[in-house]
Amino acid sequence: MNAYKIFKWILLSVLVIVWIVVSIRICGNDGELWVKSITCLGVLFTVLWSSLNAVDVSIAQMKLRDMEKIERSLDYARRWESQALVMARDFTRKIKAERSDLSDNDLKQKVDTDDDLKRSVNAMFNFFEDMYISVENDLADGVVLKRLFADIYSGEYGIYKRFECIIEHENMKKHLSLLNDLFVK
Repeated sequence: MNAYKIFKWILLSVLVIVWIVVSIRICGNDGELWVKSITCLGVLFTVLWSSLNAVDVSIAQMKLRDMEKIERSLDYARRWESQALVMARDFTRKIKAERSDLSDNDLKQKVDTDDDLKRSVNAMFNFFEDMYISVENDLADGVVLKRLFADIYSGEYGIYKRFECIIEHENMKKHLSLLNDLFVK
């Protein structure tokens, strides 16, 4: 039994004992007052019991919600190993090996002329953006995702640093700055 349930039973027991002691003092031998007192105790006990049960349900729902967020976060790790993202990572790894020898303009041109590479880069950024949207909408746990993906996204050789120079669209820059808030800070 957890501490909250023990507290709940102690609280209800103390309430009943105090009520009985007070009733003995006030009611004495008056049968009509005893009936009213016991009726009031029953109503009070029922209301308090229902309230405490509502708190139990709220706690259980919060725990379930937290578990669902963690599960959704771990789902990103499973998705990271999906065939589509493995292929995308393979293409972007080739650039990682060549990146130090490529100027920003050469990289832009390479991405613009290679449809498979362009799709791979888009798939990678879409994956991370989807992750950010899940965290922003409280559907996934940002702390768990940061532990899993921070180095992949923003590490020294991460996806962002590798392809930062090809991001020209202002809306995409805004989204990526939000991703940086999630993974870098």
